[in-house]
Amino acid sequence: MKKKYVIILLAVVSITLFLLDYFVLPDTVVIQVGFDGNPTNTVPKVIASFIPVILEVVGIVTFKNGEDIKKGLIMCAIGYAAAIITIFMNM
Repeated sequence: MKKKYVIILLAVVSITLFLLDYFVLPDTVVIQVGFDGNPTNTVPKVIASFIPVILEVVGIVTFKNGEDIKKGLIMCAIGYAAAIITIFMNM
């Protein structure tokens, strides 16, 4: 029963971060910065918003299937961190 609530919580956080990414980020998102501090690689907002979601979905599915619970939670954490870092890099 607890596992069900954890899965729902992970999904809600994933959806919330996706919506936050989608509405806060500019149309072109910087994903790499050079040593001089200038942007070196950019992607459209839609792609930048979906990259963390893919990591989060893989983590949730791994957690749900019970294959490796720790691995699933780590994948979700990496996706969450990627979404948050992307927001702060592009403010």
